[in-house]
Amino acid sequence: MLSKVHAAALYGVEAIPVEVEVHVGPGEERIVIVGLPDAAFLDHY
Repeated sequence: MLSKVHAAALYGVEAIPVEVEVHVGPGEERIVIVGLPDAAFLDHY
């Protein structure tokens, strides 16, 4: 099952939008974090 959640990460007093995609299936439990920050985030800071 694939789910997408929109959340926010706090940076000081600002909130940065974060999109989280989760795939849940049978098998061993694990967490894998992939990807790089969006270019818009890098330009902002």
